[in-house]
Amino acid sequence: MQLLFSAREAVHRINSHARSDAGWNMDPSAHYVRSTIYRILRPLAVAQLIERAMGVADFTVDDDAVGLLRFGTAAERMLSGGEIVMDHPAVDWARQTQHLFRDNLRAAAARLISEDQDRPNVIGYERFQEEIPDLLHDDALSSLAGIMSACRERITENPIFWLRLVGYAHACRELIRDQGVRIGFALPAFDTEGLLRQADDDYVAPNADAYVASIQRVVDEGL
Repeated sequence: MQLLFSAREAVHRINSHARSDAGWNMDPSAHYVRSTIYRILRPLAVAQLIERAMGVADFTVDDDAVGLLRFGTAAERMLSGGEIVMDHPAVDWARQTQHLFRDNLRAAAARLISEDQDRPNVIGYERFQEEIPDLLHDDALSSLAGIMSACRERITENPIFWLRLVGYAHACRELIRDQGVRIGFALPAFDTEGLLRQADDDYVAPNADAYVASIQRVVDEGL
C-alpha cells in the first residue's frame, strides 16, 4: 500500500509539472524542488524495503510480490539506464547531469529510510525537511538536486532527464494499473507521449512514439 500511494504521488507531481504556464521555482532550498525530490525517491525507497523483505522471506511463488520487485528494477532503469534514451546524440554518460548512476540513485533513495527503529521505514516529508536541510550539500542527494537547480523554470529544459522522469512516472502508473486498480485505486490520467513532446529538444519530441515504446519495453522486462 505504501508503494501504491507513493507511486500515485510521483505520477501526480510529474504529470502536473509540465502544465504550469508560469514555471516553477527550481531552487533546491525551496519547497517545490524539495517536495519533488521526496516524491521521486519515495517509491524507490519503499521498493528497497520490499527488496530487503524478499531477502529474508521466500515470496517467489507470489506473483504480486515478484511484480513489486519488477517495478523497483524498472524504475531504477528509467532513471539510470541506457535503454530508454536510445540513440539520442546528446547523451552524457560521464556526468550526472541527465541521469544518476544506479548505485548513487539507490543511495539517494536510501536517505529516506530510517534505521532507528526495530523495523526500517520510510520517513515522512516533515522529517525529510528536518534531517536534510541542504540538499545540494548532502552526499547522496546533491547530484539530483543539482540536476533540478540547473533548470530555470521546468525540468523539460533538460530533455533527457525529463524523458527519464516521464518514463519513471509511466512505470509508477503501470504499477497502479497492475496492482492498485483491483483494490480501489483510480488509474491516474497520464499522457506519456504528450508529456514527452513537451521536452525542449529536437530529438525527443519528434520521436515521442518510439520513446513510449522503449519505456514500455523496460516496464515489461522488469527484472
